[in-house]
Amino acid sequence: MQENLGRPGVFLRASVTRHVTFYWIPFSEV
Repeated sequence: MQENLGRPGVFLRASVTRHVTFYWIPFSEV
């Protein structure tokens, strides 16, 4: 059960981090 709950958590975290970085790069350049 821990592995089942841990996998989606890591996947969601990586997805959010990737999204934030993708939107943050343009703001950082400006």
